[in-house]
Amino acid sequence: MPSTPLSRHAATTLELASALLLRSLAFGVAWWAVTEGAIGSLVFGVIASVAAALASVALLPPPWPRVRLTALIAFVPYFLVQSVAGGLDVVRRAFSPAVPADPVLVTHAVGHMGKAERIVFTLIVNLIPGTLSTRLEDEHLTLHAIDRALPVAASLATLDARVGALFGRTSREAT
Repeated sequence: MPSTPLSRHAATTLELASALLLRSLAFGVAWWAVTEGAIGSLVFGVIASVAAALASVALLPPPWPRVRLTALIAFVPYFLVQSVAGGLDVVRRAFSPAVPADPVLVTHAVGHMGKAERIVFTLIVNLIPGTLSTRLEDEHLTLHAIDRALPVAASLATLDARVGALFGRTSREAT
C-alpha cells in the first residue's frame, strides 16, 4: 500500500526506539529547565523522563502524520485571527443581549480526514465565531452554531481545506 499522509502503518522497532529516545530527550530537557539544571535531581530526572517517554509512546505510538511546514506557517495567522474573532464574538454576545441567537446543530463530514487531522479539525473548529464542536462520531462532526445566520458552512469548508493542507491533503482528495 502506498504511503500517504492519510494512511497509517504499524510502527517498526526503529520508529519506536527513535520515538522513545527523542521523547526521553525532550522530557529530560524540560526537566532540566524546570529544575534550573540542579545536579541533585539528575538521577530522578532521568528516571522520570524515561518513564514519561514510555507512557507517551504507549499512548501515542509512531508513526505520526507529517505536518507540512509551509502550510503550518500559512496556518498560524489564520489561527490567530480566528482565535481573536472567536473571543471578540463571545465578548460581544456576553455584553450585548440584543445580539441575535438562533441556535442550530450542524453536521460536517470528516470521513475524508485521517485520525490526527480529524482531532486537529475538531479542536480548532471551536475557534470559529459562534461554533462549538459537540460530537465526533464515525465520519461526522456535529457542531453547535449559536446563530443559523452565521456563515458556518463556508467557515467549515475553509478550515477543512487549511487543516487538510497541514497534513498534505489536497482539495481533490476530499470526497
